Amino acid sequence: MPATWGRRNPVNLFADATAARYRDALRPLLADPGIDAIVAINTPSAIGDTLEAARATAEICADQQKPVAAVWLERNTLEETRRLFAECRIPLHDGPASAIEALMQLVRYRRNQDMLTETPASVPDLFERDDDGARDVIRQALADGRDHLSEAEALRVVAAYGIPVAASRPAATDEEAAAIAEQIGFPVALQVLGHQLVPGDATWIAPDLPDATAVLTAAQRFERRWQARGYTTPIASFVVRPWIDRNDASALYLGIASDKTFGPVIRFGRGGLIGQLLPDHAVALPPLNLNLARQAIAETDVSRLFRVEGAAPEILDEVALALVKLSQMAADIAEIVDINIDPLIANAQGIVALTAGVRIAAAAAQPAEARLAIRPYPSEFEKTVSARDGRMLTLRPIRPEDEPALQAFVLCQSPEDRRLRFFSQIKELDHQLAARLTQIDYDREMAFLLIDGQADVPTILGIMSIFTDPNRVRAEYAGAVRSDLKGKGLGRLLLEEIIECCRLRGIGEIWGEVLRENAPMLGLVRKLGFSVKVDDDDPSVMIVSKPLQ
Repeated sequence: MPATWGRRNPVNLFADATAARYRDALRPLLADPGIDAIVAINTPSAIGDTLEAARATAEICADQQKPVAAVWLERNTLEETRRLFAECRIPLHDGPASAIEALMQLVRYRRNQDMLTETPASVPDLFERDDDGARDVIRQALADGRDHLSEAEALRVVAAYGIPVAASRPAATDEEAAAIAEQIGFPVALQVLGHQLVPGDATWIAPDLPDATAVLTAAQRFERRWQARGYTTPIASFVVRPWIDRNDASALYLGIASDKTFGPVIRFGRGGLIGQLLPDHAVALPPLNLNLARQAIAETDVSRLFRVEGAAPEILDEVALALVKLSQMAADIAEIVDINIDPLIANAQGIVALTAGVRIAAAAAQPAEARLAIRPYPSEFEKTVSARDGRMLTLRPIRPEDEPALQAFVLCQSPEDRRLRFFSQIKELDHQLAARLTQIDYDREMAFLLIDGQADVPTILGIMSIFTDPNRVRAEYAGAVRSDLKGKGLGRLLLEEIIECCRLRGIGEIWGEVLRENAPMLGLVRKLGFSVKVDDDDPSVMIVSKPLQ
């Protein structure tokens, strides 16, 4: 490069750049692992050769794995330039803006794919929850013929999942409210409760009351407003809670909403009056883990406000964990139609839910998690099993992070065993196939692994998978055991577990294709009651099947 270049991004090749300079600049840029993508831009000049620069760029960038986009603004040679780049499969754009937008589309696509392969556990280990206590509250409300929980009941459900709620005490009269406020300590907030009111309606909340006289005055003002609205029934009750100063706090909204297509979705954004005037919400599909929850928070202005205000990272972590807890609630309790926590106050002291509303309905006779668009990792299938030689092995469903271990397992297989499993001579699993086998839809697929957890590095000893048809009537199975462990009963153990999984899911039949020469597998399925017949289309393949209903 000329000595006068700026040694920074963008790399300026100057107006007199020759084809050789394009080559000399692109080679190290393409080789640099710190550079993910390149936009090559050429503007016409009186001393540069635009077409030769295009030829050099196309030659160097052809067949590159790294994304490269081109912007060539010389119109006289545009057709030839377009042909050169098209032959090398390099996109040519009209300007830098469209080229960068195209590359950012790749970034967003990759990020979305990574998020889809995040598979949270169906039973969390990040917090404890009292799901039975929450169900009792909801069950009693349904028995009373109600489709909404009272605010006190809603806060009990929220608290059952470990989300902090403001300590509050009910009061039947204004005098009782004043007395309770004296016991709690000032300042306090006074709120009116009633089935006619929307939970969290700020017009029925009196904040920052400094003494008992202020509590009495506020309660009497609410009673006059109640009568002026024409309500025929008296105020149901008051609620007194400690007043939380919001000057150094953010008001947030957390909720569960029901979507006709995707089922329960998690919503997050600004809360309080600002959230109603300036909607700023993100939506995420449960189940969530902390990473996915943080992604949802990052899609809103809330995260930027936290950064500007210098909020401690721990506060965002607490908010993210609250979203994970809501996500778990959606997976646990099918009777919950929607939840609104507004506001949830977040400041240096932590988070606390001031009000909440919960709408409920009787649920169909199916697991709550069946409503979710993305099936959570089924940790209920995890167990410890004993091998014939007395070793204790871990049996569990496959996870996305098992990809390297699965690739290592296939490499350990003999060429013959790989052929019997995949019906072809493969040497290893590439990333695309390994990702397909580990990033599965737990609703329509399942794969069990046998793992030796006592080894220095957890090692896969065997795998058994099923793939169901769209109607979940039949499931095709496939599996393998490590070549040096054949004949030790591991294949039978895995196949019996996958058969039981099919029964639990109501699948009517399990079947598979087995090469005629695979005598060990044919012998095993016969022992387990499978029928065996020759494939009409390929005499070298046997079709094995077993009814399960």
